[in-house]
Amino acid sequence: MKKIFLFSFIALCLISCRKKSEDDGGTSSNPNTFENRIVGTWTLTGIDYDTELPSIIPGQPPTQLAGSAENVTGTFNINSNPNTISYDYSFDVAINGIGSIPINTQESGTWTLSSDETIIFLQLDNGETSQLKILEDSESKQVYETTVVEEAPVVGDIDILTKITMTK
Repeated sequence: MKKIFLFSFIALCLISCRKKSEDDGGTSSNPNTFENRIVGTWTLTGIDYDTELPSIIPGQPPTQLAGSAENVTGTFNINSNPNTISYDYSFDVAINGIGSIPINTQESGTWTLSSDETIIFLQLDNGETSQLKILEDSESKQVYETTVVEEAPVVGDIDILTKITMTK
């Protein structure tokens, strides 16, 4: 009886030690972490926008513009170790049947993730900072919200709230 008990105890210790060494390895990273999911080249598939154009006619209210962008093209390239990002995209904002405003954005820089994994902070190479609020996150689709500042003739800078949808 003592031998069976001793053998069972040794077997249990060996199994426990093996499990612990596999858990403590530290060399394998969890492929399902947010940081691992976002690394790669992402293709823009859609942009929704919301902004207002100041009126150039005194006393007139601003023009509210919201909808889905037209002619969306571009990519986001996201790398880790080091955490770098570059993106180049364009889209058109329709102006209530009058025409459209072309928006072109090309930037690069570094990124960090908020501790609760809800915001990507960007430090751009041109010295500016930006944020991407994470709305949807999967291995094949990412949706972010951010504000794009576009310089427009006559009226100056326009802040455009955008929801960017990308796929791998």
